[in-house]
Amino acid sequence: MRDVHVGPELEEFCAWAVRADLPVLLLGKHGVGKSESLRAVARKLDIGFITLNLSALEPVDLQGMPRIVGEQVEYVAPAWFPTSGNGILLLDEITRAPRHLRAPLYQLLTERGLNGRPLAKGWVPVAAANIGGTYDVDELDGAFTSRFVCVRVTAAVDSWLKWARDAGVHERVLDFAALHPDLFENAESNPRAWEGVSKLLHAGERDQLNPHACGSSPTPLLQKLVAGLVGDVWSAAFWQHYINACRPLEPTSIITQYATQRPTVAQWVSQKRMDLLHHTMKMLQGHLQSQAIHDAVVAKDIQRLNVIAFAQDLPAELRKKWSVWVKDREFPRLAIPRRRA
Repeated sequence: MRDVHVGPELEEFCAWAVRADLPVLLLGKHGVGKSESLRAVARKLDIGFITLNLSALEPVDLQGMPRIVGEQVEYVAPAWFPTSGNGILLLDEITRAPRHLRAPLYQLLTERGLNGRPLAKGWVPVAAANIGGTYDVDELDGAFTSRFVCVRVTAAVDSWLKWARDAGVHERVLDFAALHPDLFENAESNPRAWEGVSKLLHAGERDQLNPHACGSSPTPLLQKLVAGLVGDVWSAAFWQHYINACRPLEPTSIITQYATQRPTVAQWVSQKRMDLLHHTMKMLQGHLQSQAIHDAVVAKDIQRLNVIAFAQDLPAELRKKWSVWVKDREFPRLAIPRRRA
């Protein structure tokens, strides 16, 4: 069986199969992103998406409730059953489905319908299952798997990073993952778990519950939350990286929300971190090089004043370089005001 890496490769693989109206069976360890990849494909193709967790269903949940109509028995369609449009029908946890659920699943896959009721033509049934660990699951027989395009889903850091950057995963998680190509070799440390770490960091920053500046230690509660997601070993390694690793501030964060970034700049000044301050200044200058961006910034007083406040907070050596740059570029509205005697 051929491996496909989670990320852009898996999404394109699934999209191709769906466009060809071929059911796909994704096999892999938990947390690698099987279900989320299919959900992403549905978003990109602008089609519907329905998930059925087979481990929690009974046959009636698939077939519908029987009722007597005259001398015949008919089945009332379950609420999830699509009769129009296009979409992906995910049969999740298929190896955990009770054996008495297999018969309606066979019918759904072979006839693309249930009890004489056809699945809407634009809907493609796909499936996902956990393998490769000590899972309490049943093995699928060859006749069943032959209904699918089968592929084993694996997690590789480089492929996952391509997806994670676009998905807004926290920059500290991205930095850490880039330094550890073996990050997903432990089943406990998987893509879903690190997305959870990212959510914790974003939530903490929104509520000012975790450190913003390098050199700051996370709260004990946050450390426990992260360890609960990725395990003690990877959690300890991540926090060591988090505390020691610093990166320049993004230009947009200075322009739009310098008040929240000011404590970081003040800490760098006190620590004489000229490398970070200089790099941040150069990135901001590069961003403002565009006349259109410069004009948009100076047109809004709050953004213009944010930029000037950052320049004022710089050490004397860098303030002088800022003033020279402003003069050379003829950007007088970004000049540092002269200090009164």
